[in-house]
Formats: sequence, structure tokens, C-alpha cells
Amino acid sequence: MGLFAYLPYALGAITPYLKADFVLSDLLVGLNSSAFALGLIVSGLVGDRIATLAAAFVMGLCGGLMLESPTGRNPLVFRRRL
Repeated sequence: MGLFAYLPYALGAITPYLKADFVLSDLLVGLNSSAFALGLIVSGLVGDRIATLAAAFVMGLCGGLMLESPTGRNPLVFRRRL
């Protein structure tokens, strides 16, 4: 969480250097900071859903691989010997 609080302020500290190196106007430097903040908000809103779906996919994939053994038999089903 501290990283997300630090990044916008670090971006504000380097804007004079960006402005000098890339010959940007004040408008474009301000839009850079605004776009960065908007990206943080969008990733916060959408990122949780994407992470949940990715975790469900990976867990389903790993669970399916664990249930299937190389011999084609399910190792979690214990059969009683007769």
C-alpha cells in the first residue's frame, strides 16, 4: 500500500526533468500525472475481478492435474481390495 501512496508523489518530483528532457508543455506534464492516477483507480476497480478469475482458473487447472495420475487412474479414489 505504501508503494501506491509513494508513486504519485515521486511522479510529481520528476516532472520538471520529464518536461526538460522531452520538451513537454505544462498541459502534457499534468496529463501524465492525471493518466497515472486514473490508471491506479481503474486497476483498483478491475484488478480484483481479474485476480479472482485468474486464481480460479489456476486452482481449477492444478486441481484437475492433481486428480489425474499418469496411469489414468484417479489417485484420490481408494478402492477396497476384494
